[in-house]
Amino acid sequence: MAKIVPAIQPASLEDFQQKLRTVRQLTNRFQLDIVAADFNDTPTIELAEITLSSGIECDIHIMARNPLPHIEAAKRLYPHLIIVQYEGVENIRGILEALHEGGQAIGVAINPETEVADIANIIPMLDHVLIMAYPSGPSGQTLQPKVLKKIAQIRALKSSVEVGLDGGVAEDTLPLIAKAGFDVVNTTSFLFSADDPLSRYTQLMEALAS
Repeated sequence: MAKIVPAIQPASLEDFQQKLRTVRQLTNRFQLDIVAADFNDTPTIELAEITLSSGIECDIHIMARNPLPHIEAAKRLYPHLIIVQYEGVENIRGILEALHEGGQAIGVAINPETEVADIANIIPMLDHVLIMAYPSGPSGQTLQPKVLKKIAQIRALKSSVEVGLDGGVAEDTLPLIAKAGFDVVNTTSFLFSADDPLSRYTQLMEALAS
């Protein structure tokens, strides 16, 4: 069964803290989405504003044209996983190699237009591949079903890599997502917009287990 990982894209420190309190009631792992100003017109808060206590695993997804300063800030939080957005990053292989050699678990996120063949040469060093349900940026967009075929293509290149889906979770897409067989499903709007996030989280677990 897929692991449901809530994703927090913090608009403010208060927003982050409020959502993290919710996450702690649901699970022991979440994803922190950091959007830089050079990547999108609606950036998140900076990693320097964030502190984490023990007892919860944090995946940090960095969306930035120049991810290096954000990676350095991420390291101080001792993340479970650092995920770098593939598109628009120069020398991404070198960045990942440095993280890999340092013992950090690493991942790459790819937008719908990026083919698995484009990242085939770096998949052997990855612990995680994050398939974006829609172009990275603001949450709440619609799943592009064409991305679901990528999971089989990735596992054909490295069977042990963890494959996640980011976004696109909705009542009508849950059967498709469940059938695809992801290891991890990240959700933001579908979870946090619910009046009762605990019931919504239970609903997700049941749907992905069926």
